[in-house]
Amino acid sequence: MGNIDTKLSPYYSIVDEKTGSPSLSKASDISLGDLRQFSSLWTVRKVKFNTDNKNSLLFELNSEHVNYQKHLKLALNQIKCLKTLRHPNLVKYLYSKEPPHSKCILITESVRPLTCLLGDLSREQIVRGLYGITNAVLFLHQKVQVSHNNICASSINLNPKQTWKLNNFELSLPFSGLNTQNLGQIYDFKDKNSVTPEEELVSKGMGKSDLDSVLKEHPHCLDSYAWAMLVVKLLYTNSKIGSQTNIIDDEDEDCSLEDYLSHDPRKRPSIKAAIELQCFDVCKNSHSGAGQDQFDPLKIQNLNDLEASYDSLMEHLRDVCQMEARMRKKVLNENLIDFLVSPIMFFSSRIRQNLLPSVLIPSELGEKKMVNNFYLYKNWNLNKELKCDEVGMQPLFDLDKYKAFVLPRILSLFTMRSLQIRVVLLEFFPFYIHLINDTDTLKYEILPELLIGLKDTNDCLVSLTFSCLAIMVKLLGHETVVGKSRTKKDSKSYFTENMPKSIEQYEIRESNSNSLDDVNELIKTNKVISDSMIALHDETE
Repeated sequence: MGNIDTKLSPYYSIVDEKTGSPSLSKASDISLGDLRQFSSLWTVRKVKFNTDNKNSLLFELNSEHVNYQKHLKLALNQIKCLKTLRHPNLVKYLYSKEPPHSKCILITESVRPLTCLLGDLSREQIVRGLYGITNAVLFLHQKVQVSHNNICASSINLNPKQTWKLNNFELSLPFSGLNTQNLGQIYDFKDKNSVTPEEELVSKGMGKSDLDSVLKEHPHCLDSYAWAMLVVKLLYTNSKIGSQTNIIDDEDEDCSLEDYLSHDPRKRPSIKAAIELQCFDVCKNSHSGAGQDQFDPLKIQNLNDLEASYDSLMEHLRDVCQMEARMRKKVLNENLIDFLVSPIMFFSSRIRQNLLPSVLIPSELGEKKMVNNFYLYKNWNLNKELKCDEVGMQPLFDLDKYKAFVLPRILSLFTMRSLQIRVVLLEFFPFYIHLINDTDTLKYEILPELLIGLKDTNDCLVSLTFSCLAIMVKLLGHETVVGKSRTKKDSKSYFTENMPKSIEQYEIRESNSNSLDDVNELIKTNKVISDSMIALHDETE
């Protein structure tokens, strides 16, 4: 494990660099040389993550570096961006841990640096990859109002499916934070190919006031220039930009690559204009006609979009519930699952009431039955389950898929300090908590978060937290949950097991039933036990 925090070990296992054990699949094999080409800010390791043993990468910040505090600020910015942004062309976040309770680590999907693969890619593959990255930058600008500030080949990774992913958000800034002061703080960390002419002047102490005003009016200008430099590097290594071989520039285009490389930032077009360039027509045509009638979660980027698409989303998922198992498995892909368990879903009251029960309850528990002796909580969320029936929904995921995809996302959401998210997770607590078989995860991840919830001022949250702690006592024991503050002298049993003499001949056994109905039926049919309860009450008095 080296310097890795052992409390996090349940989430992953390190892949040995020499033996390769646990071995990675050939399609996603990452060499030691590949790992060294990631950002110098991080130490990168190959890991197996979560219950599905997924190939992943673990990024650990070097805590012994001279400029640790400055590096930590950048690393936290990377974690924040990947954790909150969702797009098919952004590197996928899986898990993170931050100081002061742990070292700064980040776990992402398995990816390889573009710089290691360029020699094996055709021109068409590069164009298609650039189209994906262009869409990612457009998403940052239009939907999130964020400037990446380090668009270059070293900030692009490829996953095992050869999808291009934008990474390295350490230097990103919101549009509102784009000014010469902030740019000066990140200048030394930028790739030289993404530095604009105006940034070079500012680094020499010239043109600061002019640039501040330009950035307010044209916040896209820095990324537009860096994007064009990336295109030059990847497509025009052996040709001049203005030559006839330039597939980007065309007489019918409204803008050309030279416009993006203008030394005047005011003249640089937006990334939206780049999407319309004719070189990307082949990419757009390949996507048209496929899945036009299918619900697209990527179009939903805020709560207003979600509310506007509520009816189509519910209709789509009702259709999914009616599909045969094989087709349902294909439709419920990883992108859709990520969307269904994303934070935005918890902020819509209609989604919380009508859809989340189908997401947070595995199909094996959909018939109001609990497992592993959790029958006492059968009616815990009866109203939630009935809601599923009222809107024509059923649990969407079988137990295997739930453990592989939904449960890891729940664990990630459990660390978020959002009242809406936490309350919903507590309401469905009995439906997933017993699926976490690792004691350390319960002890070091779930329990501390529950104890924090007890300190909140919201009565509903505190009440639900107490109920969930009762379940944790059964899983971890009272000493772990309540504490070991009592001395041996003070520790004693205040309750004893008493058995009335009139029923000594009856063998009382603990019920292993998953239904309270069985217990109720036993009490009704055995009058001896009922009468004995009264006798016991009289004896104790």
